[in-house]
Amino acid sequence: MRWIPFSQYSQASVAAGALKDIVGALAPGAVAIVAGPAHFGQSATDAGVFVEARIALTETPGVAILRMVLPNVRVRPDVFLYLLRKTRP
Repeated sequence: MRWIPFSQYSQASVAAGALKDIVGALAPGAVAIVAGPAHFGQSATDAGVFVEARIALTETPGVAILRMVLPNVRVRPDVFLYLLRKTRP
């Protein structure tokens, strides 16, 4: 598991380091679902992964259900879910 504190979301070097760690744990062809900042996908190709999908966390069904139960819940708009596939060894 790799964590990026929200205070570091704007730092591209932190995202690149996290991607390097994630890719190192994957076998070629493996997939990972990762939450991260909007610019996370930009570093993906350099890290050896392909972004299969990207969706804002605020648009996921789970958050929609959460908002039905807790209408005042706050969800960060700058968090995205990525489906990543490792493309090279």
